Amino acid sequence: MTSSTNEIILLTDYRGAFWSSLKNRWGLCSLDIEALRQAFGRMGYQLQVLPFAEVSLRGRKFRDQPVLYHSSEDKGSHYKDYLEDVLLGIQLQGGRLIPPFHCFRAHHNKVFMEILRDLSNDPVMMRPQSRVWGTLEDFQACECSYPAVFKKAWGAGSSGVQLAHGREEGLRIAARFSRSASVMDVIKEHIKRWRRRKMGYVPYSMHRQKFLVQEFIPGLQGDFKVLVYWDRYYVVSRNNRPGDFRASGSGLLTWPEDPPGGLLEYAQRVFNHFRVPMISLDIAMTDDGPVLIEFQFVCFGPASLELSNWFFQRQEQGGWLRKVQRSLPEVEFARSVCCYLALQEERNES
Repeated sequence: MTSSTNEIILLTDYRGAFWSSLKNRWGLCSLDIEALRQAFGRMGYQLQVLPFAEVSLRGRKFRDQPVLYHSSEDKGSHYKDYLEDVLLGIQLQGGRLIPPFHCFRAHHNKVFMEILRDLSNDPVMMRPQSRVWGTLEDFQACECSYPAVFKKAWGAGSSGVQLAHGREEGLRIAARFSRSASVMDVIKEHIKRWRRRKMGYVPYSMHRQKFLVQEFIPGLQGDFKVLVYWDRYYVVSRNNRPGDFRASGSGLLTWPEDPPGGLLEYAQRVFNHFRVPMISLDIAMTDDGPVLIEFQFVCFGPASLELSNWFFQRQEQGGWLRKVQRSLPEVEFARSVCCYLALQEERNES
């Protein structure tokens, strides 16, 4: 697998190589950079590691350059916002972001994730139904069916996810999830409202954190995490916590030898739609078929792959083969990216 250039750039954060060197010992980094470099080297590519802080769009041209990157999950997305500026600049210069920029935008941003779902125009991806809001006031002006699942735009492992059984409870959750003002902001705003109460003052919203409300699917005992690395599918079954409707972050995991019928086909359909080298899918199985709860393109944990003794592959003649084999995340990451690049080149030549 070769490209017009055999160089791939990997953008790292401010922790860079120091953090990656601790990966195997302490588990502080999802992927070992040196292992990645070796894996890409065996496939004919040279991996160049470049810290985000050293990216210069004046001094370097990224046009047609394959660029891998990571994201950030800091509260408030402050550092992620900086990464977004750099990546968008690279894209505007003609760099080939892997995966594409909209995939980065969806990370740690469940509101945009739902927008991508809506843009798919694929009926099987439209459930569960959801609506997104930017302020509490917008939500208050709308009707909502209950029970309903409220989600903050950011959060992992079921943090920032609450179930509301009625409108009063929903309003309380929405107010908490959307709160954006500091204590000082609240004091200043109330003073303004009092001073200008006879002047037709339009109150300033103090709840401007975006959030979403998703259809609640009753009766689920858990869901499935499916990691797709190009043509290899790793499946983990996740049970709900006792007395809870959430499976994410429960730690109640099993690796099924025979996934439910339709699960892998559904995962493949979603994966093919997004045209990315790899994806993480949270899928629930219902009486009406599979349901896509959430999905990620970058920075998803590789534990489902690392702890699995097998993966599943679609056969040319139909059906799925379970192949007993331990996998290394760095190797599968590199293989998926190289397959992705090869397919892009084939499409460009045709």
